[in-house]
Amino acid sequence: MTYLEGKERADYVQQMFTRIAGNYDLMNRLMTGGQDVRWRREVIRQANLNNGGRLLDLGTGTGDLARDAQTQHPEVQVTAADFTLEMMRVGKSRDLVQSTPQQQLSWSAADALNLPFEAETFDAVISGFLLRNVIDVRMSLADQYRVLKPAAELWCSIPRRLPITC
Repeated sequence: MTYLEGKERADYVQQMFTRIAGNYDLMNRLMTGGQDVRWRREVIRQANLNNGGRLLDLGTGTGDLARDAQTQHPEVQVTAADFTLEMMRVGKSRDLVQSTPQQQLSWSAADALNLPFEAETFDAVISGFLLRNVIDVRMSLADQYRVLKPAAELWCSIPRRLPITC
């Protein structure tokens, strides 16, 4: 995949996550030795969410990070957004089984390079492993900052091995 660029890379990433959607969470737990749970908890803690705020979990996949944020901060309105519909279908089906209607996430199809939200909408934007998969890190970060309210923060949980220059 590292040799792919642009739309070809984006299509590959989307197809890959469509294929593994049903097993993604188990694979993630195994590949990280369960550390993904700690990473999510830390990202949510660092986001410093306030009552009545709005949170965007971008690259939500099956919604684990968004669901954890909503559990820890039930007073925050959480939007779970991803560009792989099958990942969100898996997450949404879990929502229907595990949550009351009041606890269910707001789901949104979204490309991290062109977010379908108005400027200055969210009090925080969080992501788990989004940046390792976008085709243009700078463009993605710029659009994430666009949808943040002034003085709001963006928090990403990524492995330290990931080489990113911003």
